[in-house]
Amino acid sequence: MPVGMIKAIWKLLYNKKIPKCQYFFEEVIPRYDFSTFRSHFRITRTSFEAILNHIANAPELNRKDPLLYGGMPQIPVEKMLLAALWTLANPECYRPIGDRFNITKSTVFMCVHKIVDVILVHLCKLFIKWPTVNERNAISQNFARFGVPNVIDVVDGCHIPIKKPTPHGVDYFNKNFFYSVVLQGICTSNLMFTDVDCRWPGSVHDARIFRTSDIQGQVADPDLKPSSRYPKREHLDHVTSPDRR
Repeated sequence: MPVGMIKAIWKLLYNKKIPKCQYFFEEVIPRYDFSTFRSHFRITRTSFEAILNHIANAPELNRKDPLLYGGMPQIPVEKMLLAALWTLANPECYRPIGDRFNITKSTVFMCVHKIVDVILVHLCKLFIKWPTVNERNAISQNFARFGVPNVIDVVDGCHIPIKKPTPHGVDYFNKNFFYSVVLQGICTSNLMFTDVDCRWPGSVHDARIFRTSDIQGQVADPDLKPSSRYPKREHLDHVTSPDRR
């Protein structure tokens, strides 16, 4: 069979155009009001536009060749960011999200991973950072208004559920009887993250995660107030149940 005929049959069988929503990105999303946009994307439109401005010119999201695989045009960065945020904010699989944004399942997967990688590379160090001396004073005063003096940050951990990995699945089985990765977050009185650590399996104790984190070497003053799961140290104080409330 001639090669040309094989290519024609392949294109007919596997490259047929599947009907999708045509104008969700172009017409529907721009008409969302403030609350609707936030409920769907778990982020305000102002914050979305700020993120878009920071990553719009990232080389990872912009190719010199305007046409990609098979002559397909490049997806606008705004559409990539919206598709990624929708995927992260809603319990939907790739198929309906691709249908909603008029892209393929594989493109949704690509959008999520590229956007997350770009945010990690370009935005994390810009926004998630340890407060300066002046910022610490302001944060400490704000905590004091809540009845918690001499504190600039609070730290705690949470378990992110995952499927059992292979190998070493037992390492991810936590005390709550499910598989997870531990996220340690440190934030200020204004709910702004100053450090994030998400690399340990679920069986690892919170105290060990803090002890091995990058922030451990920066904390030398009595300015942190973690949960009672952390060991008593000179720069750590413990939050009791009434303090939590």
